Amino acid sequence: MSNIQDIISKALALWSEKHAESTVRCQGIYFSALFKAAEEGGFDSPCQELYDIFLKGAKTPAVCFNRSQAVKAVDLIAGTHAINKDGSFYNEPPFPTYEETCILLSSLAYPISGPVDISFLIVHAASMIERQGTSHSGQGQYWHSWRDIRTYCFRHDSSMNYNPETLKRYLGELDEKFGSGSLSETKYYMHRKAALILEEIAETGQFQWKRSPRKPVQPLEGPELEDIRQQYLSFLRENNYAERTIQGRDYIFRNMIRFSGVRSAEELYHLSASGVGGILKGFAGICKCMDTPTTLVRLTLQYLYEQGMLEVNRAEMVMPPFRHHGNTPCYIPEKEDKKFYEALEGCTKRNTAIILLARELGLRSCDICSLKFSQIDWEGEKIRLNQQKTGEPVVLPLLPEVGNAIYEYIRDERPKVDDGYPFIFLRTQAPFTRITRIYEVSNRFVKKSGIKRKNGSQRGMHLYRRTLANRLLLDEVPHQVITDTLGHASKEADRPYIPMEESMLRECALGLDGIGVKSWEGGDGNE
Repeated sequence: MSNIQDIISKALALWSEKHAESTVRCQGIYFSALFKAAEEGGFDSPCQELYDIFLKGAKTPAVCFNRSQAVKAVDLIAGTHAINKDGSFYNEPPFPTYEETCILLSSLAYPISGPVDISFLIVHAASMIERQGTSHSGQGQYWHSWRDIRTYCFRHDSSMNYNPETLKRYLGELDEKFGSGSLSETKYYMHRKAALILEEIAETGQFQWKRSPRKPVQPLEGPELEDIRQQYLSFLRENNYAERTIQGRDYIFRNMIRFSGVRSAEELYHLSASGVGGILKGFAGICKCMDTPTTLVRLTLQYLYEQGMLEVNRAEMVMPPFRHHGNTPCYIPEKEDKKFYEALEGCTKRNTAIILLARELGLRSCDICSLKFSQIDWEGEKIRLNQQKTGEPVVLPLLPEVGNAIYEYIRDERPKVDDGYPFIFLRTQAPFTRITRIYEVSNRFVKKSGIKRKNGSQRGMHLYRRTLANRLLLDEVPHQVITDTLGHASKEADRPYIPMEESMLRECALGLDGIGVKSWEGGDGNE
C-alpha cells in the first residue's frame, strides 16, 4: 500500500468512528476520488497542490463541500497544514500553553535571531494584553488577527517560524488592500496593530501600549505634482494650521490627484469638470459621510485657482452640504426630568458623572474629557478651569450630586493607573488613557432612556448644555449670570438660547387688533 493510500485509509477510518454508516458510504466516494486524483497527478503524498486540484474539479457547491470534508480529514492525518479558499487552516494547529511559552521565551535573547514558532509569540502577546486590561471582545479580535498572521506566514514561508521580513510583507499587503478599498478601516487597523505587537515582542520580549507609528507618506509620482503638494503644505503651516489638520488636508490633496487621474502640473491646470466629478466619486467610494471631503475638496480647489495652478475655478462646481437649521435649539423639557434621573440609575458611574457635569454645570465635551484632579477644589466646592474652546477661565459650583458622582467613579470604577496621571475620566479598556470623545455616552443614554426632546432629535452632549440654559431662562436668571455659567465670552453668544424661553417670546408678539382696520379713517390728520 502506497503512503498516500495508507493516509487516506486512516482518514476514512477516523471518519467512520464519528459518523453514521450511510454517511460513511457516501463520503467514501470522495475519499476514493481524492486517491484517484493523486494517482493521476503523480502525487506520492498529500500536499496543498493536490488538495487545490481536487477541489477545483468540483462542479457544484454540494460536491465542493463534500470534497472539502475529505481534504480536511486527510490533512488532519497527514499534518500538511492545508489552507482553504478562505485563507485559513482546514485544521488549526494547536497553540502552545502559557507554561510552555514562558519556558521557551525565558531562554531566548532579544531581539530574536534564531527560528522560533510565531505561535509562542502570539500566546505571549495574548497574555500581556490580558494583564493590561484588554476586554474579552478586544482579546478575541486580536486572536482573529494573529491567526490570520500565522496562516499568512505559513502560506508564504511553508513554516510558522517568526520572520521579520514576512511580517513586513504582510504589513505592506495590508496597506495595499486598505488603499484599494478592499479592506475596511477597522480590520486594517486591528490587523496592523496585532502585527506591530508581535514585532515589538520579537524585538524586546515586552509590549507597552502606545500610539502606533504613522506610515510614512510617499511622495507623488510626478515631481511637478509633488512640488505643488509641498507648496500647499507650506502654505498651511505658514497659516498656523495644526499638524493633524495639515495631515487631513494632505490626505485630501493626495487622493484628489489619484481620483482625478492627472499626471502633471499641465494636466492639473486644465482639470476638467469630469475630473472634478471623478474626485467626488472617488471620495464617495471610501467615505461614509461626504460633508468633510466636499468641504476640503472645495477649499483645495479654491487654493489651487488662487495660486494660478488651475485655469478655471472648479471650486464653484463643488456644492457645500445643505443643512436646514431651525431657529430654536433642541433641549430636554421639564416634564422629562423624572425619566432623565431614573435612567441615570442604570448608567455606569463614569457615564453618570459625565452626563451630570454636562446637565447640571453646562460643561462642553472637550472640557469634560480633559478635566483634571487639579481643577476640582473639593474643600471649596468649586471647579476651576480654562475653557478649551474660548480660553476663558470659568469657576463653577461643585454641586453635591455632581461631586458625589465624580467621587464614586474615582473610588469604585476608575482603572488603576499611575498616581501622577492628571486626567479624571479614563477609557474603560486598555490603554487606560484619558477619553477623547463622549458623544456615544450621550447617544446611548438618550436612546435607552427614551427621553423626548423638544425642537429636534439631537443626542449629543450639547443637548444638556442647552437644557441647562433653558432652565436658567425659565427661572428668570439674569443674562449675565447665564453668560458666566455657560462660559461665554460675550452676551452675543447667548442669543441662540433665548428663543427657548417661549413665555417671554409671547410677551414680545404684536397684537392682531389693527388687522383689517383703515388707519387713515377717524384720525385727526389734515382736514
